[in-house]
Amino acid sequence: MVDGVGRFFLISLFLGSAVESITNFAKTAAIVGARGLPIPQLLVWATVLLEVVLSLALLFGFRSRVAALGLAAFTIVATTLFHLHPDSEPEMHMFYKDIAIFGALLVIAMRQPAKIAQ
Repeated sequence: MVDGVGRFFLISLFLGSAVESITNFAKTAAIVGARGLPIPQLLVWATVLLEVVLSLALLFGFRSRVAALGLAAFTIVATTLFHLHPDSEPEMHMFYKDIAIFGALLVIAMRQPAKIAQ
């Protein structure tokens, strides 16, 4: 049961981010575009889809290893693109938080599916 609760709290970060991206779509796309990434609107929708699908797969234990590794890869890419700013203390706090989330996802990738899925 604790495993499932832990997974729920971990994925709540990704699901919350997906909701935030949809709610503030124009702002999110502008941030993505400001980083020089192409077709920011499409990238925002792709990110929302990735966060929702992989989060739910991880919660329910459907291909948990693939879901955890996918979220881990996404986390490293997003963290590097958006939070690696050594001159900004708040951004570096976000960077280190995301590195911890990356580590948690790697641990989950090596475990069995959550009991909620069985």
